Amino acid sequence: MSYITYSDLDNEIVDLIEHVPTGKDASTWVQTMIDAAEAEVNGRLASLYRVPFDPVDDLIRTIALYFAASRILNPGFVAEVPADSKVVDTYYRRGDDLLKRLESGDLTIDAPSSVAAGELPASSTSSKDREMTMDTMEGW
Repeated sequence: MSYITYSDLDNEIVDLIEHVPTGKDASTWVQTMIDAAEAEVNGRLASLYRVPFDPVDDLIRTIALYFAASRILNPGFVAEVPADSKVVDTYYRRGDDLLKRLESGDLTIDAPSSVAAGELPASSTSSKDREMTMDTMEGW
């Protein structure tokens, strides 16, 4: 499941097609950038939430959009006009700031945690008597 689509990015970045490198298929190249952005989101939140997110929270969509936009704009702005890389940096920083706030607990989303209730480590020998009790530990 993809968190964002080509259309989402096309709405965010005016004339998205102008940022696709020459000789690349637009939808394939953009999907590669989306996949990379989603991988970063999943990698950073995997210890807190079950990933991939399904259903996708709006905040996760926003973060993925910022990261994907940063990746798409990076070649054009950074390589040709270094002073304009602020646009790229702004997109990345917005996504990174939101992720940091999720990681720290300042922001939360309605999604299952990485360890659901009932999945914590438990003994599988409940039918056996305890070998170590307070009585058997005396004298140690």
